[in-house]
Amino acid sequence: MCGIYGFLGLNDPQLLKRMGKALEHRGPDENGIHIDNNINMGSDRLSIVGINNGRQPIYNEDKSIVVVANCEIYNYKTLKAELEKKGHEFTTETDTEVIVHMYEEYGKEVPKYLNGDFAFAIWDQNKKQLLLARDHFGINPVYYVHKDKIFYFASEIKALLEAQLPRELDLTGLYEYLTFAYTVDRHTLFKNIYAVLPSEYILVTDKGYSREKYWTVPNPTNELTEEAAITQVREAVTQGIKNRLMSDVPIGIFLSDGIDSNIVASVVTKHMDQQLNAYSIKMEGVDTERIDDSVKKFNLNHTYISLEKEHIYILPKIIKHLDCLTGDPTAVPNYLLSQEAHKKVKTVLTGEGADELFYGYDLFKRFTNSSYHPMHERAEKKYFRFLALFRDDFTHNEKQVLIKGYKRYDPYEHIYPYFENEMDSKDQLSRFLLGNYLPNSLLNRLNHMSLANSLEGRVPFLDIIMATKVITQVPHHLKLKEGTEKYILSKAFKNVLPLSFRNATKKPFSVPLEKIYGKELYRELLKVMEETGLFKELINKEFVEKIIKKNEHSHLYSRQLWSLLAFAHWYKIFILQSK
Repeated sequence: MCGIYGFLGLNDPQLLKRMGKALEHRGPDENGIHIDNNINMGSDRLSIVGINNGRQPIYNEDKSIVVVANCEIYNYKTLKAELEKKGHEFTTETDTEVIVHMYEEYGKEVPKYLNGDFAFAIWDQNKKQLLLARDHFGINPVYYVHKDKIFYFASEIKALLEAQLPRELDLTGLYEYLTFAYTVDRHTLFKNIYAVLPSEYILVTDKGYSREKYWTVPNPTNELTEEAAITQVREAVTQGIKNRLMSDVPIGIFLSDGIDSNIVASVVTKHMDQQLNAYSIKMEGVDTERIDDSVKKFNLNHTYISLEKEHIYILPKIIKHLDCLTGDPTAVPNYLLSQEAHKKVKTVLTGEGADELFYGYDLFKRFTNSSYHPMHERAEKKYFRFLALFRDDFTHNEKQVLIKGYKRYDPYEHIYPYFENEMDSKDQLSRFLLGNYLPNSLLNRLNHMSLANSLEGRVPFLDIIMATKVITQVPHHLKLKEGTEKYILSKAFKNVLPLSFRNATKKPFSVPLEKIYGKELYRELLKVMEETGLFKELINKEFVEKIIKKNEHSHLYSRQLWSLLAFAHWYKIFILQSK
């Protein structure tokens, strides 16, 4: 993994240096730059594959094409062999070099051929064209700004801010954040700063830029029987996990009490010849039986990290690394796990993506009610409010009272297309979660929290080949069967997990905010809101105090209050401190 950055339309080596400095936590091992008139590009590298000779930027044979990439390309050896047969010459052992030669063969279509986690920038000197691309599911982020005929890009927004761009709060992004606890589509909380979307590439010239999708989630064919689906899922998931063992450095795992990370642990330990380092969060009142059983069964070198009340005070440090803000409270334990894992390993495997692919949320059960189908016009508003409840954040009426000068905005504008077809409602929901919640919240949090600690996070369940097979070939009634979430995944791996996982109720990984932080959450929120002047300029103090009072008895607003606290810290760090 790396941090990439650069700009087209300007020659400014000092700015390029500042951008690299802002991202050095993402790649502390090596730094490299390419400067040629009005194209300036750089990379801060975290060496995982080809550690001895993979310094970026990387060029083609005549140096007319150059790439900087934040990537792990798991099929690079196969692609490399094919390219060598066509006469391409390689000078490194790194997977990144495959990208530049694939571009020579396939041009802008190169992302279609890659199985991996990637965000990359390619400069084509002959065409005077920049290609910026992001992987299929949005595992690796990249952001951009186009201002005064200059196109800037970077793995994190903080590097873009080094260009002395105006730091303005985007109210559209804020309304989305207060609805979902993350921004949707390409929006961020910064005005005029955007995210490259999952499975999107951007072509940039001195005349401007254009955006195109190179992949969309395929339609399901639902052709497998249950017996065949069990075999298919077992083989495809196993291969996806094995692919992510590609590394020249030690690998670890984030282990929860869910089946996803434990399936990963079962496969990894079977194919590794050394003890696997595993890391888990311990919280007051949360049972660890299943984790302890897995540690014994798979002989893991295991470490517990306790989430404590005082960890609320490291939130500013965490938010500094969440410039594309998510209000997910699990960012704190994710940061702590990454901090600990970094002591022994450089990359960890996690279970993200399985719930979205295999119907792992309780929400899928509630979607069996046809009254929530958007094709029923009268149910449409209720249906999308139902989606918002999934994130437990503010309703339209609440935002009207909460935000001073609130202007009506439909935060579901970019969500409607996921449901405007005749597909089964659960498949529609899966697509929505894969396209929005997963990249904008879960993967955003994982990427920024792990790389804040110079640690790479890998997500085996988002192997594009494996995921495509699950989406297209496994019928939805086998993903959720007889009220059992992830039915087919559990069946496929039931014989490799500890007995305590048999027929166990799914427990979503969440932070019991009231138990952990208590009234300190309220005190911190009111304090930071006052310090930032948000109560004077933007947020209704009386309404915040009202929901705090309600929450003391009901605990129904804990998530909303956490989202507000995260936003207040973000505002203080990224908006106020620039003034």
